[in-house]
Amino acid sequence: MLIASILAAAVCLALGVLFSLGKGAFLIAGYNTASETEKRTIDEKKLCKLTGRLMFVLAGCMLFPICGVLFHVPALYGVGFVLFAAVAVGGVIFMNTGNRIKKSDAGAPKRAVKSDLAAAVQRAEEEYRKNHPENGG
Repeated sequence: MLIASILAAAVCLALGVLFSLGKGAFLIAGYNTASETEKRTIDEKKLCKLTGRLMFVLAGCMLFPICGVLFHVPALYGVGFVLFAAVAVGGVIFMNTGNRIKKSDAGAPKRAVKSDLAAAVQRAEEEYRKNHPENGG
């Protein structure tokens, strides 16, 4: 079990380095099968960097089973794999929510939303002043 845990941690570390360099997007499940139109909406560098961070955390999770085997603490082995599964699922959910990997030109940029809000507030203030001239209009 020790060798398998070390190999899994090494693979996670190697993939983490590869993805952190912004390379290897073809290895990411879902992205490699996406259509060209879907791929145009995704910032490949952001996707790779987030996936790289996830791989480093997963490699860290593998330290628990390694320590469990080395120090003869079976509970660490189980904790490590439960933690690994939870981080993997949570990481995938995190990356797929909140438009974290979308290109800024794929949708409305955040500044446009803020400027739309500012314009709406300004229109409301003007309307209020027009309807209530005694309060500063």
